[in-house]
Amino acid sequence: MKIIILLVLFLISCSTCKKSIDKPLLDDIKTDMASFNKTLKGYLYRYRLNSDLRSLSEALYLSSLNERIKPSQKEYFEFIKSQSPEISLRTTKTDFVICLKAIRVELILCDKASTGMLDIVEKNMKVNIGEFISEIKM
Repeated sequence: MKIIILLVLFLISCSTCKKSIDKPLLDDIKTDMASFNKTLKGYLYRYRLNSDLRSLSEALYLSSLNERIKPSQKEYFEFIKSQSPEISLRTTKTDFVICLKAIRVELILCDKASTGMLDIVEKNMKVNIGEFISEIKM
C-alpha cells in the first residue's frame, strides 16, 4: 500500500515539474522582452551608466526591470518573476546581450538590446547559455 501511495505521489510531482508556455503567451514574452531591453538600453546608457553599458550587471538589470517595466510588458515581468531564470549578460560600451535560461519551461531566450526582436529562442536545455551569448554579434 505504501509503495502505491509513493508511486502516485511521485507521478503527480513529476507531472507538475515541467510546464510549457503556449505559443501566444511565448510570443507576448518575446515581444515584451525585446521592447523592454531596447528601451532599457537607451535609459541606462543615457541616464544611469554615464554612456557606458559595460558595468551593467544582473542585479542592475533586475532592479531596472522592477522599476521601469510598462504595464504592456507584464508577460515578460511575470515570466522573470515566476521562472527565476539563469541570466547571462554580455556588454559593450553601447549595447548588451542578455540570455535567460528557464529550466521549468525548458526555454532559452537571448536578446541583443539594440534590435527590435529576440535573436535566439531555443528549447535545447543541454546547451550552456554562454554559448548562445557568444553567437550573437555585438
